[in-house]
Amino acid sequence: MGDCSIRSLPAPAIALLMARKGRAADAAAAAEHAFGTPLPSLPRIVSGGALDVVWCGPERWLVIADARQAVDMGGVEAMLEPVFAGLASVSDQSGSRVLIEVSGTRARDVLAREIPVDLHPRAFEPGHAALCRAGFVALLLWQRSADPAFVLAVPRSYAAGVGRSLLGSAEGVQAAVAATTV
Repeated sequence: MGDCSIRSLPAPAIALLMARKGRAADAAAAAEHAFGTPLPSLPRIVSGGALDVVWCGPERWLVIADARQAVDMGGVEAMLEPVFAGLASVSDQSGSRVLIEVSGTRARDVLAREIPVDLHPRAFEPGHAALCRAGFVALLLWQRSADPAFVLAVPRSYAAGVGRSLLGSAEGVQAAVAATTV
């Protein structure tokens, strides 16, 4: 039996950042200056200071901030809009996504039954990200650490179904599920 944990992460503040035409380099420079966090140009997650930035398409990023800090600053949009004014559009996505973490020695095996992405450690390393599907649900996946720990950003209305599907996959690979809170 292997070990696996499947759990919802505390609700963060999430925004979608979309560079305006021809302004991606300027938006990247603004992010680096304001937050010390670059905007990845490849499917990656970059963590820095108070923000995590996940590539989610050409010139598009999911910006994840600690919810308390974002509230203190008037919300995630209020935190980002002054930095990216004229460079990128900012859309609050905090209520639209649930972050599900799948971790443990059998995490790759569990995810392999659901997600058509090569998660072998040589192909998908900590910091890598992918736009993919679990069944018919489009989601964003990234590897948080080499433990391994993976995070899935799932549309809120599908989170319970994806969670149940992950539990079924864990059963299918005979992984002992240590914790579940989805």
